[in-house]
Amino acid sequence: DAAFEQELASRAVGARNFPKYGSAGEDVFRGAFDKALVELGADIPSSQKSGGEAVIVDFGCGTGTSTRRLAKQYPQADKLIGIDLSPYFIDVGNTLLELAPSAMSVGDEQKGGWITPIDPDPRIQLQQGDMASTNLPSNSVSAVNLSLVIHELPLSASKRVVSEAHRILRPGGQLWISEMDFESPAYKAQRENAMLFSL
Repeated sequence: DAAFEQELASRAVGARNFPKYGSAGEDVFRGAFDKALVELGADIPSSQKSGGEAVIVDFGCGTGTSTRRLAKQYPQADKLIGIDLSPYFIDVGNTLLELAPSAMSVGDEQKGGWITPIDPDPRIQLQQGDMASTNLPSNSVSAVNLSLVIHELPLSASKRVVSEAHRILRPGGQLWISEMDFESPAYKAQRENAMLFSL
């Protein structure tokens, strides 16, 4: 059930935390991270410039929400690989990609609906696996993305994940980490709410 509900829950949290934007609250939230990464120099050189395939790996991709966002933001990427430990999240994510473009946003009465617009993109591959041991070749990817994942992991696991990212990144590759501000009042209030903390 959690895998099927992930995108709805994410939209609901965005709407709750950014009420003036309603159902677009999650886009505002994730968009702030996208903007910050670009301002900090996040970039994917095209395969022609890099001399090899331009690959982004999205650790902890869930149902592929962040992977699909990266695909739109970096059209020069040749391949995007989303990796998640849960086979259920990967199954839901792959099903959404297979149904695209029929999985249109809610409100498109002609085609049914889904929580977010889903665009088909053959560059995206979602696969079940351990992001601390990906079996990807060393020095093979342009960027590794960790979006809203670290807070779910103990420190020892986070260290293994970052080590794996370092192993698979090409020289000059980039590790992108986007995470909540654990000191912010909003985060503290969320974690003090037993009901939200248990979700």
